[in-house]
Amino acid sequence: MDFLTMPDRNSIFFTINSVGLLTPMYDDFPDGYKSKVLYIIRLEPIEVTNNNYDSILLCGEVSPNPFEDLKAITEKALLNLFSNKENFFKNCSDDIIVEVQDRLNDFLTNINNMSGQMKNRSILTLPYGYNNITNALKATEMSDGKIIDDVLKQRLENKVYTWFKEMKVMVALKPEVILEKDPAASPTQYLAFWKNREEQFIHFHEQIDQKIGNFLTITKSPCMDIYKQIIETTVTEKLETNLINMFLSTLTKHINTIEGAGLVDSKEELCILWRKLALIWINCQNFQNYSYIIILIKVLCNMVMAESSRYLEPTALFQGELAENLAKIYDILDILSYFKNQFKVTQTEYLQEQFDKFILTNSVSRNYKPRNWNFHTNDLFQNLDAFEDRLNCIKSMIIKFIDYQKLEKVEVGGLIGCWYSPMIENMYLRFTKYMEKLVSIAYDPLDLLNDVNNALFVEDYNFYLNMSDDIDNRLATVSKACFENIDNSMSFHKFIMIFGLAVLNRPIVAAAVEKHYEQALDLLDQDLAREFKIIDRLSGTAMSTEIKKSDFYEMCFIPEEMDLEYPLIARAMMWGNSRINNRLLEDLNTIRSFDLPIMKTPRGDQINIKIEQLKDKFKKYLSPLFEEWQRVVPLQIQEKIVQPLFTINKNNTISLNFSEELDAAIKVTRYIILCNYNFKNPILTIGIDDIPYDAIKLYKREKLILTYKRDIEEIVKWSVMLFKFL
Repeated sequence: MDFLTMPDRNSIFFTINSVGLLTPMYDDFPDGYKSKVLYIIRLEPIEVTNNNYDSILLCGEVSPNPFEDLKAITEKALLNLFSNKENFFKNCSDDIIVEVQDRLNDFLTNINNMSGQMKNRSILTLPYGYNNITNALKATEMSDGKIIDDVLKQRLENKVYTWFKEMKVMVALKPEVILEKDPAASPTQYLAFWKNREEQFIHFHEQIDQKIGNFLTITKSPCMDIYKQIIETTVTEKLETNLINMFLSTLTKHINTIEGAGLVDSKEELCILWRKLALIWINCQNFQNYSYIIILIKVLCNMVMAESSRYLEPTALFQGELAENLAKIYDILDILSYFKNQFKVTQTEYLQEQFDKFILTNSVSRNYKPRNWNFHTNDLFQNLDAFEDRLNCIKSMIIKFIDYQKLEKVEVGGLIGCWYSPMIENMYLRFTKYMEKLVSIAYDPLDLLNDVNNALFVEDYNFYLNMSDDIDNRLATVSKACFENIDNSMSFHKFIMIFGLAVLNRPIVAAAVEKHYEQALDLLDQDLAREFKIIDRLSGTAMSTEIKKSDFYEMCFIPEEMDLEYPLIARAMMWGNSRINNRLLEDLNTIRSFDLPIMKTPRGDQINIKIEQLKDKFKKYLSPLFEEWQRVVPLQIQEKIVQPLFTINKNNTISLNFSEELDAAIKVTRYIILCNYNFKNPILTIGIDDIPYDAIKLYKREKLILTYKRDIEEIVKWSVMLFKFL
C-alpha cells in the first residue's frame, strides 16, 4: 500500500524467490532474475485512487529471457514479412525490399551479439538469403563466373567486414577487463576469462562457413583477403589460448586449496603458486605478456585479501577476546609479509635460476633472451599494501584497547588518589562507551573498495585518535604525579607493573615522565648502598648498618632477624634469594625492560657493575657457610640418629629425644631442593648432587619421622598425665 499512497515511488517490481514467496522491490529493477518479473509503473507523481489508477499505472511482465524472446519475435517477423511480399511490399522496388531485409537482419545481429555476451560467446548472424548460397555457387561455377548473385555477394561482403570488426574486438579483449568490471576479482575469474576466450574463438571459427570463402573466391571479391585474415587470426588465437589454459590449469589445485583450507593452514601454497607462475612464464611464450602476469598477480592479491577477511571476520574484530583477535591479525600480517617476500625471492632468484635451466635443457632456445619480471612492485601490491595499512591501523587500535581495559583495575593510592582515581575511572567509562559502538558495527572495516565502509571506518578511526590522545594526556598527568610521589624502588616497580610498559612508552606519556626516569637510578643507588652495608656487616667488614628496621618480610635487613625456626644456612639463603634476587634484581630487570637511554649511560653501567659485585659478595659470604654445613651435617646425622627416641628427666618423666641438628638438616635440605624450583636464578646455585648423601637419606624419611614424632609426643603427653596421678 505504500506504493499507492507515496507519490515519490515511481515503480514496483514483484519477483518469486527460490522458496516461492512473492517479493516486492521498489524503483530498482532486480538483478539476476530467473523467473518472470511483474512491474507496476507510476506515470505521474500523484497518489493512486480508485478513480485514476487505470490512467496513472502501467502494468506488465518481463520475460526471464528477454533477448531470446526478442530474437524469436524478430525471426518470426522476418519470416512472415518476406513470405508475403505481395501483401507487404506492393508497388515497392527491389532496392527497398533489400534495404528492409538488411535492416531487420542487422537488428537480429545486434540481438545475437547481446545474447552471446550474456553467454560469454560470440553468435554470428548469417546474412539474409544465405540459404541460397549453394544455388548461387552452382550458377556461378556453371557460367564461369558470369552469373553472380550481386545482392548475396554484397551481403556476404558486409558480413565479412562486420565479422572482422567483431574478431578485432575479441582479440583486443585482454585480462584488464576483469578488474575493470570487478576490482575484487578472484583468480577463478581470471582462469574463467581464458577458458571463455578459448571457447569464443572455437565457436567463432565453427560458425564461419567454408561456403562463404568459396563464394568470395569464385566471385573474386576484394573481401577475400579479409576473410582469410579472419580465419588465420581465429585459428592462431584459438591455439594460443588453448596453450595458455593448459599451463594455467596447473594453478587450479593450489587456488582451490587456499580457498578451501584458508590462508593460515595453506601458507606454503603461496610459495608454490609463485614458483609455478614463474615456470609458466618461462615455458609458455604466449603468456609472456606483462599485462597478463600483472593482472594475474593482482587477482592473487585479491584472493589473499578475501581469504584474510574470511579468517579475521572483520565485523567481529572488536568483539570477544581482543587478545585472540590481535593474534589473528598478527597471523595475517605474517602471511602478507611472507607472500610479498616470496614474490621478491621468485623475482630476483628463482626466475633467473629456472631461465638458466630452461636454456641448458633446450638447445633450440640457446639464443632465447629471457624476459625478467621488471615491473614495479608498487603497481602490483598497491591494494595489498593499502589492506596491510588498514590492518595495522586496526592492530594499533586493539593494542591500545587491551591497555585501556587495564584501567578498570588501576587505582591511585595516597592523598593524590582523591584527585586522580576519579579521573582514571572517567577515562575507563569513556573507553567502554566507545567499545560498545565498535562491538556493534555492521560494516566491513577491511572492505577498501566500498566507499561507504571506508567513510564509516575513517569516522570511527578519527574519533579513536582523538579519544586516544585525550586519554594519553590524562594518563601522562597521572603518571607524572605518581612519579613525583615515588620514594623507593619497590614502589617504582609496582607502578610500572600496574600501568604497563606499553602505556608508559607512548609518546605523549613518555614525554611527560621521561625526566623522572633518572629517579630510578637514584632509588637503585640507595638500595645498593643499603645492601652493601648489610653484606659488609654479615661478612664482618662493618659493625653497624645505620639502617632502620622494616615491617615487611622481604625487607628484613639481616638473616638473624628472620624467622628463627629456620636454621642458619637456610635463613642466609632465603634472605639472599628473597631480598637481593627476588626484589632488588626484579626491580632492576623491570627498569631494564623499559630500554631507557639512562640505562646505557656510564651511571647505568656502574649500577650493573655494583649489582654483580653485590652478588659476588653474597656468594663469598654464603659459600663458606654451605661448605661448613656440608662437612658437619653428615657427622651430626651419624651421631644423633643412633640416639634413643626417649630421654628420662630428673623428675622421672620422659620426653622426646629428637635432636635439633636432625631437624635442621631436614629443613636445610628441603629448602635447597625448593630453591631449584622456586627461584629462576638463585644467588648461589646448589644442585642436588651438592647435598650430602646422609642429608638426602634423612630427608626421604621425613614423613616417617614426622609420624614417629607425633606418636612419641602423644606417648610423652599421656605419660606426664599418668605421672601426675601417681
